[in-house]
Amino acid sequence: MKRCIHVMNMCTNVQRPVLLVGEMGVGKTLLMREKLRNSQALEGLQVTLNCDNFTDGYVLSNRLHEHMEWKAANYYDPKNSRYLICFIDNLNMAKVEEDGQMTVSETIRQHIDHTFIFSKSTMSLNHLRNTVYNVTCGLNHKLSTRFSRHFAAFVLHYPEKAALKHIFSAVTKSKLSSCSINSSKFSELSEDRLSQEEITQDLVGSIIRITIEVQDRLRSMYLPTKERCHYLFTLRSISNIFRNLLVSLKPKDNTAKDLLMLWSHEMSCGYSYRMISTVDKERFQQTFAMSAKKYFSKEDYVALCTAVDPPLFSSIVGSDAYHGYEVPTGSEGALREYRAMPDSGSVVTRMRHNISEFVKHFGSINIELYESTISLISRVVHVLQNPHDIGHVLLVADGCADIANKVAAIAASILGEVLYKRFRVTSSPT
Repeated sequence: MKRCIHVMNMCTNVQRPVLLVGEMGVGKTLLMREKLRNSQALEGLQVTLNCDNFTDGYVLSNRLHEHMEWKAANYYDPKNSRYLICFIDNLNMAKVEEDGQMTVSETIRQHIDHTFIFSKSTMSLNHLRNTVYNVTCGLNHKLSTRFSRHFAAFVLHYPEKAALKHIFSAVTKSKLSSCSINSSKFSELSEDRLSQEEITQDLVGSIIRITIEVQDRLRSMYLPTKERCHYLFTLRSISNIFRNLLVSLKPKDNTAKDLLMLWSHEMSCGYSYRMISTVDKERFQQTFAMSAKKYFSKEDYVALCTAVDPPLFSSIVGSDAYHGYEVPTGSEGALREYRAMPDSGSVVTRMRHNISEFVKHFGSINIELYESTISLISRVVHVLQNPHDIGHVLLVADGCADIANKVAAIAASILGEVLYKRFRVTSSPT
């Protein structure tokens, strides 16, 4: 990665456009942002355009003109800078016209070929000088030869298992070592006490290997189809699992049981929750159990990870909530209180209280608090509390679209009335 960033910076220094191509979720945007961060010292003005279905050539033209200043006639230069670095993310997502042409790519090609862009506001051709394009694009998107010939192209592939293990081992072990972990209580599942070094190398290493192997098998097991369009197993999937795992650990006195139960729960939420059929979920559980038996030498660890009736995890009650409920104070404290509950009674009590408060302000809401519903609401609350960029939720209801609205309403009412107004989910007219 460092070599790739270094070569891309060399291309930028000589104003050579850069094209980064790869499949979804391999880190194209992250790599390009790191490259742009390193380019800030080169006196280059930067502008970012995230493409979507409404992004066309006029949007790109307006964005470029915002960062240009008039020099003479119809010639423009970047404002107070040597050159302008235009980062276009996900070019394959840009708007496609009825004739099949993508005006964004054609506008870029025209600008590189002839140094001018048509301005819709002035109805003239303006020469925008000293502009360098850095573009990311999906692997399956077909680019014309007239467009791609101008770029120094780099292809990113999905990392191998050894590379993934190296990446997540470094991050996970450094985080666990920074936490105040009581090694004498970390291995309550076994009579043998483990040292801190043995825990980090053995248990955590096995967890990382199992997670990588499970995702690798799921990528080959579930091929993209129309019904499974959301079955996306990318680097972001693994990253989200370990992020949630590390941010939810208690600051001290963790046990192997706590770690394994929380990790097994995050695996289910990351993979099983998005699957649409019972058969797909069973295949995931079989894959998970097979990998756990392969890497765990202790039967207690395997039994804990493959439990048929896993415990309920929740963060909507405080530390003294086993005999009542209590609102957790502080975002960091709330995140670290996400743990296995001894029973769902206190969670149900809290949810019923919030439903009654919701009815007072917004009207009646009818929802049955089944175990799956309670678990889903608890998960949504926890995700919305996350302080990083994975605090987003997409609820898809099969057969009863209104249940997604109710789950979002209850989860948001637990966090506060204002959040519900911001995260309101509406039913699609179709």
